[in-house]
Amino acid sequence: MKKEKICLKWAVVIIVLLLSITSIKFNVVGNDPANFTYEEYIEYLRTLPYFLNGTILDGTYRVIVNENGTPPDDITPEEYDYFISVQDFNNTCETARQQFRGTYGIDPYPPEFYENVTEDMAYDEWQNIQHYNQSPSGSPGPHEIDGNFLVKVFPAKDSTNRPFNPQQRYQDTKSGCFWFLIWYGVYPEYLYYYGFWDASDVTPSSGNFLQDLYDDCKQYRKKDNQILFGWVYDGPNAGNSWRQDFYAVAEEWNFFSHKRVAQHEVSHCFNAPDHGWWLSFPCVMSYWWMWFGWFGWCGGCRNIVWDQIWNWN
Repeated sequence: MKKEKICLKWAVVIIVLLLSITSIKFNVVGNDPANFTYEEYIEYLRTLPYFLNGTILDGTYRVIVNENGTPPDDITPEEYDYFISVQDFNNTCETARQQFRGTYGIDPYPPEFYENVTEDMAYDEWQNIQHYNQSPSGSPGPHEIDGNFLVKVFPAKDSTNRPFNPQQRYQDTKSGCFWFLIWYGVYPEYLYYYGFWDASDVTPSSGNFLQDLYDDCKQYRKKDNQILFGWVYDGPNAGNSWRQDFYAVAEEWNFFSHKRVAQHEVSHCFNAPDHGWWLSFPCVMSYWWMWFGWFGWCGGCRNIVWDQIWNWN
């Protein structure tokens, strides 16, 4: 009888151990990023601390970034807490990213959603897009000064709307605007305003975000060759802008290449019209050609953008 009790106790211990091991195994498998859908990946990341917590890029500080880390003459020290170079910005992000991977076993940068999008999915996404037909301020819009224009990039800083991949969104803006140099001979420059724009006080929509960017950040546009470009996680449209004006927004959760969206929206600032799903001529202002990855403008848009940039006086 005594032996039977001992055997029973060991049987219970073994069963408990087996159940614990099975539970651990199931939890590990269930949290394996390789098994996640895109939505599950995002949902799981939102349960974890922000990967930049504890750095100057956690949204607490106003940080401006440019290529060399030297403030331009028209930016005063009162306007920022830190002014750093792109290299320092990337180093901070990559160090935090690696530490996050080691701690939580998942990359804080989710896979790019648009890489698996079909044409039908992209078409459905853009059915409700409405761009403003004209500048609400009645301004003549941006143009070159001394042969260049400046894009000031404002990623949302609040936990709901901030992009997950701040490095790539900055690079996407640069890659999209690069084509203005190739096609129009105007040189784009960039400043990254990190920790400035809180978009949590509006109902998520591309139009509301655009208005909020204007309301919150218009004081940072100081010249008529400066465009303010906001990034949010979800719009719910791919992007929006005021035509022939200085403000545009784009979303990270996107059915299109982010750099093409940036190029498309900045083109609206330079007065280019939408083409919808028009297929007649390759143009980045056509949703289909933008989804296809086309980087040029049709003849009509090229003339409009050229006049806005160069023939403004």
